[in-house]
Amino acid sequence: MTRSEEELKTLVKRAAKARTDHPTLSVPEAIRVATFTLEESSYCTVQMRVRTASAPPPLAIYVNDSSSSSTLSTLTLTVSTLPKPKWIRHTSAGAQQKRANDVKMKLHHKAAHKRATSLYASKKSKQVGEIKMSASEVSKVVFGEFGVEISKRTLQLKVAED
Repeated sequence: MTRSEEELKTLVKRAAKARTDHPTLSVPEAIRVATFTLEESSYCTVQMRVRTASAPPPLAIYVNDSSSSSTLSTLTLTVSTLPKPKWIRHTSAGAQQKRANDVKMKLHHKAAHKRATSLYASKKSKQVGEIKMSASEVSKVVFGEFGVEISKRTLQLKVAED
């Protein structure tokens, strides 16, 4: 039994709706719910049509670029991006480049840790009436500046040692 293209489209839409309404249904089961025959439910092309018709639409992300309203805090951050390591082959020159990349990353993490501990120590020892920052807030500021996440507990321990 051959179906016209219009009839096939309506049945595929019905099967896709059944599949989105009942996500536990398999594709062949959703096809049979839409009154396809058992033989037609085994066709790969029909199954693919139902899969694509019942797939969720891709997510669209819209960025509001209005400078009048800001959701960020009043802190002004200078963003320092992570150094992008070069892609390397595993040869002797590649091993040397890997070591150079590791040194750059280590220095970047070291600078982030130094900034975090000094900021936490200075904000922790503020007098009454001045703004204090918790280790969590300091970690967020450093992540914004360096792109490196510093452990809150490590900050507390390192500042307590000094």
